[in-house]
Amino acid sequence: MSKKKRQRRVPAQDPNVDRFLLGPGARVFDRLCDVCVHYLGDRKCRAYPAGIPDEIWQGRAFHLSPLPGDKGIQFARRKSDGLS
Repeated sequence: MSKKKRQRRVPAQDPNVDRFLLGPGARVFDRLCDVCVHYLGDRKCRAYPAGIPDEIWQGRAFHLSPLPGDKGIQFARRKSDGLS
């Protein structure tokens, strides 16, 4: 039986998802894309310039490790996001 690499998933209804990933006291955002250094706006980023896939955009998958088509670019927190 082959071992398939599992994508890290957290239930979308969990209000602490972003706090867990960004640190204690962090504001909760609608999606991690909002605080990613690669986010360009309009649901586009450097990894997915034609449009961020639904699975990532809707929070069903976190882009913390390589995913198909991401050009080797993954989530990286913006330093100027106003969080401490």
